[in-house]
Amino acid sequence: MNAPGKSMIKVVSILMLIFSSISLIVLFVSLIGSAYIAAYHLGVGVILIFALIISFASVIFEFIAAILGLKHCGRPEKANSLFGIGVTLIIIAAVSILFNIISGSFSVLNLVSLVLPILYTVGASQNKNAANVNI
Repeated sequence: MNAPGKSMIKVVSILMLIFSSISLIVLFVSLIGSAYIAAYHLGVGVILIFALIISFASVIFEFIAAILGLKHCGRPEKANSLFGIGVTLIIIAAVSILFNIISGSFSVLNLVSLVLPILYTVGASQNKNAANVNI
């Protein structure tokens, strides 16, 4: 069966694997630093650790999405699940941008975090449309 979004999903998934791997390393180092801060300033350290746990969950979801994207990029019958994952990634990125706006640390470069989830979702949509045509 033809999978027109295969290349897009594959490239985006590889990039997501690279970026999420780097993020996991950075978050792990940050967790160590936050534990050190928590030892001396409990309130601040707990808030930092809580924020890092949320970040870990987001990055792990992105990592899993990338693996699933690589595994199922050529299978249009799996396009619905990849599309749902892509929409979820867009929502996570949008919430992150919203928090940046609220905290006053927003810059236009924050919008870059939407690029890969959108491309992932577009590729899944292409495969989804191909699966619907072949039915």
